[in-house]
Amino acid sequence: MFQTKICGIQNPKIAVACRDIGIDAIGLNFFAGSRRRVDPLVGKSIADAVGDSVLVVGLFVNHSLAEMSELVQRCSIQMLQLHGDEPPALLHELAGCPVLSDLPVIRAIRISPQSEDAAIRQIEKWSEYDRDNQLAGFLLDANQDGQYGGTGSVIDWNWLATIGLPDIKPIVLAGGLTPENVAEAISIVQPAGVDVAGGVESVIGNENRKDIGKIQLFFDQAHLSLNRN
Repeated sequence: MFQTKICGIQNPKIAVACRDIGIDAIGLNFFAGSRRRVDPLVGKSIADAVGDSVLVVGLFVNHSLAEMSELVQRCSIQMLQLHGDEPPALLHELAGCPVLSDLPVIRAIRISPQSEDAAIRQIEKWSEYDRDNQLAGFLLDANQDGQYGGTGSVIDWNWLATIGLPDIKPIVLAGGLTPENVAEAISIVQPAGVDVAGGVESVIGNENRKDIGKIQLFFDQAHLSLNRN
């Protein structure tokens, strides 16, 4: 499992900067409803720019097997991040798909005090269906009804540390992380890794764009904290 991931990469320059900083993984967001969605042609250029030196993760939301297969091949995706309403049985379908069967899967779980029981059941159910050991871990994101991540909302870390999540697969923490709070989040939750998108962006004109300086600060804090545990 990766330790540090920058999600929502939209140009090769930022991808190369992530690689040079020491980031383990970058995320290409293929969800049509996200402002961080990347065009497949750009996704290919990003993957080509970093080669095998960084794990390229494809973020999918309710995509079909055919859609995922095409994007995996075009953009050299090395890991699937399932961030929608996909059922656990999808793991069996992935195992039977030649293009997707060898790719590790990280399942996003949207979690809040109101959805605690459902989130725990999801973790247990997905683990039950993981007969081919394709499931690499779970990504915990803040739950907001009708949204599929990228909201910038923060999970209550102290609450999260006390609810007794099943210790089945590695946990990656996401949701509102920044260079300023990631060390505290890691010290409380003790995840295997962290994932950030908006927390390393700056507003330029009317757009939010990845900020290399913020990525460096995020990596420094996260890497130190994760390897201190």
